[in-house]
Amino acid sequence: MCDKRFCVSVLSALALGMFMLVMRFSPELANWPELPLCEKNNCNVQGWLSATSGWAGFIAAGIAVALTWRQLSQQQKQTDFMLGDAPPTMDVTPDLDDPTEMVVRIVNWNRRAIFIKSVRLNVGNAMGVMEFKLDGNELSLAQVKWPFPLRGWEDRNNTGPHALQMKISASDGKELIRAWPENARVAVDIQMLDTKHRMQRLTASVHP
Repeated sequence: MCDKRFCVSVLSALALGMFMLVMRFSPELANWPELPLCEKNNCNVQGWLSATSGWAGFIAAGIAVALTWRQLSQQQKQTDFMLGDAPPTMDVTPDLDDPTEMVVRIVNWNRRAIFIKSVRLNVGNAMGVMEFKLDGNELSLAQVKWPFPLRGWEDRNNTGPHALQMKISASDGKELIRAWPENARVAVDIQMLDTKHRMQRLTASVHP
């Protein structure tokens, strides 16, 4: 796992190393078209390797920094997940049993509760919720009140995260949409409860 302070220290050291390399080779980099690969009197494999060793070191250092940055980023995501700081996710897909409906699934991977404020489509002029399930249990649509709360994942040893699943449909004019267009997207506005509540928008395409 990567502690945030440790990550900052490592990245700072790498940035300093890159800065020193750039400063070391900057005069040569400014005049790179005029640089010979080797001296005329010593133009052999050994001379060529000696002349290009600085460039090779510079390129290798850049690749190392890029790979290290990616690794630290992945480790930070793992740390956030273990601590319960991972963000909620949403996936959307057409319903296999009824092509006029789509399935929207929201999972709260965070330890904090969220409130689902609104669900919107970018197609059609009207939308309706046809089915509503919380953690796999179907709820009566009359029981659903907005904004809808989705508890945080606090018991991380025995139970999984809380999930909300909706089946929604839409109409275009007076006609029910029976084939979702390629550009169809769902946008959900949520409010994350914290010491300072913050708004967040989840978006997903109906088609991959």
